[in-house]
Amino acid sequence: MSKRNGLLEVLQVWGARIGLKINAKKTKLLRLRIRDDEKVMLGNEKIDQVGSFTYLGSIISKDGGSSEDVKSRIAKAQGVFSQLKKVWKNVKISLQTKIGTLEGTVMTVVKYGSEACVLQKVDEDLLDV
Repeated sequence: MSKRNGLLEVLQVWGARIGLKINAKKTKLLRLRIRDDEKVMLGNEKIDQVGSFTYLGSIISKDGGSSEDVKSRIAKAQGVFSQLKKVWKNVKISLQTKIGTLEGTVMTVVKYGSEACVLQKVDEDLLDV
């Protein structure tokens, strides 16, 4: 039994003590910056490995980078921006109000949760506004 399998078994035992059960079919494994393809098992069931997953709205990828997450946030912000097309084109709405709307909606989507994520220089350039 590998160290990873052993840790998973320990988690399963301790979780069971407080009423938690690990569902191997719903459990996914993401190895950060590791090229090891060793199977990880929980009992007789193999734990699926994934290249990325979304956690609390952020995309976490196996290379540890944030490019995928940044691109996703930009795409979401573009969607919000395009939904406000009538606001941007309306001449009765002041520039100051439009800027406030941009900051309060579009930029919020881009920046949400970014305080907690580590950005690479490439990602910082994408978000540089």
